[in-house]
Amino acid sequence: NVPVAGGQVTMVPKNTVALDGQSAEQILKLTEELEDHDDVQSVSANFDIPDELLEKAS
Repeated sequence: NVPVAGGQVTMVPKNTVALDGQSAEQILKLTEELEDHDDVQSVSANFDIPDELLEKAS
């Protein structure tokens, strides 16, 4: 037997929305604000942002 250290249910979108430019910046800012809010337990999204924009935003 192998002991279980943890488990998590993850939501994976079937459809994604491609974002770039200003839309990508806005959704990343919104997502960050939601994650930092005390009353929010988790944030799920279906956006697809190119890697170069994600690196630039970091």
